Amino acid sequence: MELTYESIKSIILSILVGVSLLLTWTLWTYQPHYEELENGETVQEVSLSPKKALKDIVRPEQILYHMEGGYFGSLKEEEIEKVINEISQWNLAGFENIALEGTDVYSLVDNQDAVEILFPSSISIDLYKNVLGIKEKDVPNFRFNQVFIPLNEEQREHGVVYFVSREEEKVYRSMVTLSFISEFKGQYFEAAKAFRKYFPYTTVSGRRIYLPEGETEMMSYQHLSSHLDSDKFKDALFSDPSLVQKNYIATGEEYTDASSLMRVNTDTNMIKYIDPSETRSQDNDTNNLLKRSIDFVNGHGGWTDNYRFVGMNDDQQTVYFRLYGQDGYPVFSENVDLPRIQLVWGNTDISRYIRNNFSLGLLTSTADKKLDSGEVVLGKIQNLDQFNPALLENIKIGYNMKMNVQSLLIQLEPSWYYLYNGEWKPVKMNEFGGEVSGLE
Repeated sequence: MELTYESIKSIILSILVGVSLLLTWTLWTYQPHYEELENGETVQEVSLSPKKALKDIVRPEQILYHMEGGYFGSLKEEEIEKVINEISQWNLAGFENIALEGTDVYSLVDNQDAVEILFPSSISIDLYKNVLGIKEKDVPNFRFNQVFIPLNEEQREHGVVYFVSREEEKVYRSMVTLSFISEFKGQYFEAAKAFRKYFPYTTVSGRRIYLPEGETEMMSYQHLSSHLDSDKFKDALFSDPSLVQKNYIATGEEYTDASSLMRVNTDTNMIKYIDPSETRSQDNDTNNLLKRSIDFVNGHGGWTDNYRFVGMNDDQQTVYFRLYGQDGYPVFSENVDLPRIQLVWGNTDISRYIRNNFSLGLLTSTADKKLDSGEVVLGKIQNLDQFNPALLENIKIGYNMKMNVQSLLIQLEPSWYYLYNGEWKPVKMNEFGGEVSGLE
């Protein structure tokens, strides 16, 4: 049968309709195979090291036991942590501000058995109450840098714990069940007689400094450090890392976007991030400043070594954390920024972030060193040329950090330091008089 033109058109049309139906069915029933994303995440979190809890960053630097007219103390982390853990079981309550106008705060504990816990700087009870296990809701928000616990139990219905702020000249008293005080004294007090013995020196401002009796033997140490990844800091600090440009300069690397700058100095092994658009605001909540700073550093795992909170400037919106070495001794350096982390806050975000770009690695001890007694050091400081007692704020033993830039070998040498007019200065042990180079 001869096909007509109309028949051919009908056949072609039928074929096209069939193909169309086949393609439609294929699209409806097609199930593509996708590879699973690792961990189900589309963005990887920046982390240089593990996060740390607040109690590991904000911690006392010394504990003193007042007994038999003397003072026995320790700086060791394990000893201090045992005491803080014990107090956290006490359920402190009944906080009240007590007036001590014209009265020395040490009168609260002098001439009796007591425990004194010293912090390097004032902290908010609102921030620290979870560490102390405080469950009471109506706790006034105050700051403190000392804790006094009288241990004499005679003629008392309950125990007391005093929180002292020397800067604000305020004392808050809280109540504790007397049996806790009794148990604490039995467990810790007698054992403290094996601790180092100290003697007190009172500054012109009324602050009491505790200095060790006799010489102090300490080991020198060295670390083989390793550089931190600059690109991780870039990803953590800039709001949109994809817009950041990297340039090589004579002293290292420079990262920039439309408003911010991060400079990595390979000569000094420092990182400095600046956002000039973040102007300082006087309305910022200073009580929240420390928590924001800890959260910020935790956000990129910036606690690459044993850092602790050591100070805060409310007016400048600045928070400082310092590196600590063996047995609870702080680390200092001629480059004041090398062993510390500094954060400056703007109106809504970080305005400035300064820190080193390395982490401490393999630790080895090198030599034993004997430091002068507290009495000798105090005498040397007082005999410095043009010394003004009113400017002396603190005295302590620490480590002097020295770094070999080429080998990344870091030396930690024991040394005496004193805080004078806001600057930490090393005590030159072989000289009387003369100027001493300052450390901020």
